[in-house]
Amino acid sequence: MAIIILALFFSTLVFAFAGTGRYGLRQSFVYAATVYTLCLVLATEFFSIWNILRFETLLAFWTGLTIVSGLYLYFYGNRQAIIHTLNGSWTRFRASKMLWAVALIWSIILVIALVYPPNNWDSIVYHMARIASWIQQGSIKFFPTPYLPQISYPPLAEWHILHFQVLAGSDRFANTVQWLTLVGCGLAASLIAGELKQAFPVQVLALVIATTLPMGLLQGSSTQNDLVVSFWLLAFALFALQYLRKPSVSRISFCGLTLGFALLTKGTAYVFFPPLAAILLLYGIIHKQGKRPRLKVVFAAMVILAIALLLNSSHWTRNWNLFENPLYTGNFDFSNDRLSITILWSNLIRNSALHWGIPSDKINIITHGITHRILGDLAAIPEASFEGHGLRIPFSKHEDSAGNFLHYWVLVISLLGVVLFRRRFQFNRPTVYLTLAIVLGTIFYCSMVKHQIWASRTHTPLFMLGAPIAAVFVSRLGSTMQGNFSKIFLIMSIPWIFFNETRPVYLDSGHSIFSMNRMESYFHYFPHLLRPYSGALFYLKEHAPEEIGIHTFQHEYSLRILIDEHLEENPRVGHVSIGNISSGLRFDDYTPQYILSTNDATENIGGFPYRIVWISPEVIVSAREDVASKLVSEMFEGDTLIVESKYDVYVRDNALLYVKEPCSQEDAEATFFVHVVPADVNDLSDRRRQYGADNLDFRFEEHGWRSGEQCLAARRLPTYAIRHIETGQYGPGDSRLWEGSISFDGKPKSG
Repeated sequence: MAIIILALFFSTLVFAFAGTGRYGLRQSFVYAATVYTLCLVLATEFFSIWNILRFETLLAFWTGLTIVSGLYLYFYGNRQAIIHTLNGSWTRFRASKMLWAVALIWSIILVIALVYPPNNWDSIVYHMARIASWIQQGSIKFFPTPYLPQISYPPLAEWHILHFQVLAGSDRFANTVQWLTLVGCGLAASLIAGELKQAFPVQVLALVIATTLPMGLLQGSSTQNDLVVSFWLLAFALFALQYLRKPSVSRISFCGLTLGFALLTKGTAYVFFPPLAAILLLYGIIHKQGKRPRLKVVFAAMVILAIALLLNSSHWTRNWNLFENPLYTGNFDFSNDRLSITILWSNLIRNSALHWGIPSDKINIITHGITHRILGDLAAIPEASFEGHGLRIPFSKHEDSAGNFLHYWVLVISLLGVVLFRRRFQFNRPTVYLTLAIVLGTIFYCSMVKHQIWASRTHTPLFMLGAPIAAVFVSRLGSTMQGNFSKIFLIMSIPWIFFNETRPVYLDSGHSIFSMNRMESYFHYFPHLLRPYSGALFYLKEHAPEEIGIHTFQHEYSLRILIDEHLEENPRVGHVSIGNISSGLRFDDYTPQYILSTNDATENIGGFPYRIVWISPEVIVSAREDVASKLVSEMFEGDTLIVESKYDVYVRDNALLYVKEPCSQEDAEATFFVHVVPADVNDLSDRRRQYGADNLDFRFEEHGWRSGEQCLAARRLPTYAIRHIETGQYGPGDSRLWEGSISFDGKPKSG
């Protein structure tokens, strides 16, 4: 498998750094990740210029790099240093039960990441959808989309997945990017603890705290990007602390690269890096002796910032060219409308409350009530609430909303302890300054960013940066307490490892992840669309379409997976009827033969008229007039025609379909009656039981579509067993223009 070449290249980088004799295995991992990512960024940008970001190009590129790094390692690598590093790491690992437990956690999360497909909401509508478009066009150039974050948001995490997916030929390894950064966050946190002059057991505790973060465990098997940005911010802090301890050009370079990668990964980096960088810069200026060393620190900061800006310049340029804003966020307003102490107080409490939930609804309700009384009107202050989000205290095992209860309280107590008891516990300067950076980052975040009910995942960088601080503080409580805390963190991580709401190890059906249906998992958020989309593509399969349009974004990646599954011809897929500025980026000569939509009928694209040729209650298929006529005769073939009148009525996919052609304005204003008699009257509600039938009457404008002279409508039937259906169309007064009925041979039949 071609993706192995990436693992080989990364391994040679790790051994190359370890072979210098100056770095341990953990430090070599962080260095190698930085160099690997630099190569990836350069390749992605360069190959996109000529639209050659494809399998052959990437395979040749990474193979060449692997050969070069392998030759360097062979001729210049210090084998004894490598063996010594590996032996030392193995000796420490073998002697620590905590490290064995962490390795077990990583292994379980890796299995989940490999077995499950990307199925998180953001993965389907955003992360993976943008990757599918990049792969199709062989470039990261902007493309037309109704969901502008697909092109405007920082893309680095998805670039990593892009290379994995192209070389693997599938999305099997897409989730492993976040898993790798989960591992990286633990290693970087332990290294920072070392920079804070802590012994190896304290470094292990920092590793345990970072690894067992509930949000990290949940996201470690997804294609979200909060762990990725957390890793780069941790790496930046690590290299900055190392530079302040012992300046070097290489550390300046790696500071700039890691900061640039953080900014290129997620917008939250723009909020968290200024306080972190400012405090570390202040630390360097205050504690460097002499004017010249202090000027060197300032100059180093300028170089670091320049490198970071350069890495992001291409993406910012693309945003500027289209939106005239390098940091465009679309229609989403994430910034507080004003700065004030009241907003800071409100957001500080509300963001904290996201981590207060426990597995007791009763206690959570009490906590919510007390907190709401304390905040009063500030519980939902409009100027600082994204789309009106108010106070919320959830308990969740979902990667979009889970809190970090234990980690929150340990971190808060640790931060306060370092500040208040600095002299008593003799915390050193780097520890104090990093603590101040986290506190200032929290204040800056609450002052600048509107409160969101799913904001707990955006707090991940703060918790990861706080892991070494928490480890240092706990270590001051004694070795026994230190060991007990490690065990508590490990035990408390179990629910988030095995009972992830999106990717559980054991499914509700009693089956394990190894027996799940992968295609159904893609439609985790849209299960009702799997059958109608599959049906639509089944009909299109024999017609080998070259281009398909989609008029939706909320389930885009799932739909693309189905297209790849059903249509072997690999048709070009693009969005149609886009009502935003990206519509001008349309592909050359793109006029799809078919359009799939969950919104409404599409009548004209590129000057070609379209008509509806297939319909379900959830999905509409439209076709160009020059290819629609044949499909019309096929689409209803095999369906049950129960009425042949003004409207032809069919039974399909647990629904009644009403078809009329030609269709007048009167037909499009119709009111239909639908009376459903169940096989068992007890299936009816108490109110309907006296009538013996369900009344599903509806107006055409509620459940119908009109395309040219064609009218179609769909009415979903109940899921209980049905004995008889009566349907028709009302006329003036109580008259009926037409009516018909169907009985299922006098036997109960599921609708």
